[in-house]
Amino acid sequence: MVTREVSAASVGLYVLRAPVYTGLPSPVPRRRVDQRAVAQGSPVDDPHGEMDRALNTGLSGPLNWNGRHPEGCACPRDWFIHPGKPPHVSQVAWAAMNPQVRIQHRTWLENLRAMPQDLLSLPLHTAAVELVRRMGCARHWKWSTMARHYASIQAALLQLPLYTNQTRPVDLAREPEWRQAISGARRFERESEPQPPVPLSVEEYKRVLTAVRVDPESHAFLVLMWACAARPGDVTNLLVKDIHFAEEVAPRSVRMQVTVRRGKGARFRGPYTIPTVLSREDASVVQRIMANRPLGGRIFPDDIPLRTRVREAIRAVNSSAALPSLRKGATRNLAAQGVPEAILMRITGHTRLETPQRYLNGVIRKSELPSITRLSRLERHQRLRFTRYMFQLDFEAFYDAIPLPEIRDKFVFVLLELRTEDEGARKKQAFLPVVTISRCSCDLGGRAHSGNFISLFFLWLGSLEPPRDRKQDISKSIGEAK
Repeated sequence: MVTREVSAASVGLYVLRAPVYTGLPSPVPRRRVDQRAVAQGSPVDDPHGEMDRALNTGLSGPLNWNGRHPEGCACPRDWFIHPGKPPHVSQVAWAAMNPQVRIQHRTWLENLRAMPQDLLSLPLHTAAVELVRRMGCARHWKWSTMARHYASIQAALLQLPLYTNQTRPVDLAREPEWRQAISGARRFERESEPQPPVPLSVEEYKRVLTAVRVDPESHAFLVLMWACAARPGDVTNLLVKDIHFAEEVAPRSVRMQVTVRRGKGARFRGPYTIPTVLSREDASVVQRIMANRPLGGRIFPDDIPLRTRVREAIRAVNSSAALPSLRKGATRNLAAQGVPEAILMRITGHTRLETPQRYLNGVIRKSELPSITRLSRLERHQRLRFTRYMFQLDFEAFYDAIPLPEIRDKFVFVLLELRTEDEGARKKQAFLPVVTISRCSCDLGGRAHSGNFISLFFLWLGSLEPPRDRKQDISKSIGEAK
């Protein structure tokens, strides 16, 4: 508020310091503004405080107050937004835009047309910034979401004649306030702590797949996203002619090739093909969905309710997961299986080597694991011969320690060979006095010494049932023989 001193002659005997309204906001000294900013915390000292103030502080006064600035373009209330393709737009120009992008543009044009009454007196770029700020506060948007919505509004207004009855586009990038608002949102996005969706594990994927088996479209959508490690938009834009089934890999597996022609990856590197393998059951579900679609039509025409159903099924298993969790989990699973980085980039559609690393943080690749070398056939035979030789020496020493021959003949030596392979344990017997060490077929190049795998047991044949304490019976028999 601006005040001025009124002279005594103008008011008689009284000297007043009366406020005079000039129609302009009160000038605030530059030094006072700086002191307030320092008192509230500088961006360097308190970056999160600056983010909160940028998100929660509204406009102090409209720029167009008292008619100082022309309102500019036609009022958004007068826009007529066509529900589909306008008749004055060619099909070539209409088909150049992605259907999802058209939906986003139309949604924001409808939001601008329905903006609150107090924003209608502002310039369009100022009203758009304030509208996104209010919606972000109400819906708890992150700065990455707000930056994405700013970009959507700018693109929608550039294509305004393609959706409405307006004949001229609106270029918000020419306005300094709009450019700084986008720059601020992107800076706050970089300074914010990233909270990407958690990757979906293989066990969680199987649980989600079990939950959506009753819905063939959700089943096919989930299977294609996981098998191709694809984005949701890449799968929803697939046509019937983009999927080709090849020969069987195994009795329960089918080879498949998916060509991605539309989507984020195809825009940067052009169409690319993803080779993958599906189980026979999953492949039959995809084939049944494709059989009900025209050759040049989309496999998933109603993608918005489809995404909602799959997202709800994922969050029922893991509340912190989302649709991108499928792509992230599938990429990690491929890396854990030892897929080379070049093949991994071909599958995910990335062009830079550092981009897939955001999906692979915390994953130890098979190539980085310590290698476990198996012994060759010659080395195993050499160890086996040495073990047989040492075993026979110990056996002969024990046999010679028995003093009387009649006691020696009453022992049966059982050679038990334990194997580390899947066949299990095998037993071989060698009867005295003819001692034969048969060829051992066990793998002696395993984890420990060969003594852990081969043991020698002595059974007393004095009775039908072996005695409980064999050592005492053996020593007792030796004493009686003496």
